[in-house]
Amino acid sequence: MPVYTNFFFMTNHTDALVLKEEDRRINVFGGPDHAKEKAYYDHLYSLLNDKQFIAEVYSYLVSLDLSDYRWTHSFDTPARRKMIDFNRSDLEVAFLDFLSQPPAKAMTIAQIMRYLTENNEDLTVDQMALRKLLQERIGLQVTLKFKGKKLRPWILDKSVDLSDLCYIREQLDAAENAVADFESLV
Repeated sequence: MPVYTNFFFMTNHTDALVLKEEDRRINVFGGPDHAKEKAYYDHLYSLLNDKQFIAEVYSYLVSLDLSDYRWTHSFDTPARRKMIDFNRSDLEVAFLDFLSQPPAKAMTIAQIMRYLTENNEDLTVDQMALRKLLQERIGLQVTLKFKGKKLRPWILDKSVDLSDLCYIREQLDAAENAVADFESLV
């Protein structure tokens, strides 16, 4: 039997729920940070008995265009973004920053770990946590030989042709050079 239960929670804590970007069940809305004067609320409560005001609110609500409304997804609001960002680990924040401009389009997990560690002071990179982030966000790997070793690099750009192993090797070289260049600057 289908369940059509809805819940409504209110909190003033941005860390009230651990919310992931892909979670489409929960809408998050923000409000003012400080209470208004008592007169403001007294006026609002007095409007509850004003039939003209209630009719105007109703008229406004039924006139809203809901053609773009997708009830199967949550709204992308500033409050939702803030809650998602608040619950990210330091590794996830550094990883997402890395993904916005990776030094190469293909990298091994060792190269990514080294790059993250060298570019983020005080960041401890847990390989299992990084692997999970890569699986969730990227998911693309190929198997190839690189400098005599069999590797499974992560393809960080979805436009890369997975059958072009020469290009992927070039990207692995570029990643090595990016990490080496950073090491020479330190």
